[in-house]
Amino acid sequence: MPEGTEGIEDEPSTEVVRSKQVKADEPQLPGLESFLQVAQSSSWTGPLPPPAALAEYAKILPDAPERILGMAERDLDSRIAREEKLVNAAVETGRTGQAAAILLAFVAVIAAIVFFALRNEVAGGILLSLPVVMLVRALLGQLNGNGQTKGDGDSH
Repeated sequence: MPEGTEGIEDEPSTEVVRSKQVKADEPQLPGLESFLQVAQSSSWTGPLPPPAALAEYAKILPDAPERILGMAERDLDSRIAREEKLVNAAVETGRTGQAAAILLAFVAVIAAIVFFALRNEVAGGILLSLPVVMLVRALLGQLNGNGQTKGDGDSH
């Protein structure tokens, strides 16, 4: 977490409530004064307060709005960097998986050719079926539109 952003939630929410009592014009019961309560509230979500609140902060600490904006910018930069790392890791994992699958298929085809040359058709057929099954599974995953076959997706 970037410096200065400790304790900041993804969607912070702040609510300001002001309340005051004012004397009503006409009392309800003779001899008793009645009061009317007026309440005003405002709230916001997100990393930045509304402009009026920023102006109030500036009255207390002149560079507060710049500091608040800088904090929000650092938080955004941090989120972007994290997401970029996650995407790059997912791409690298996919490439590694593809390379392993190609190597396994290549070894199976070579072994199948060797077994067919040695007149062992059963072992050759079994080893040749492995790349074919892998190819069919990959094609079915692409037909689903998401590159995954049934049961491979996220559970959420």
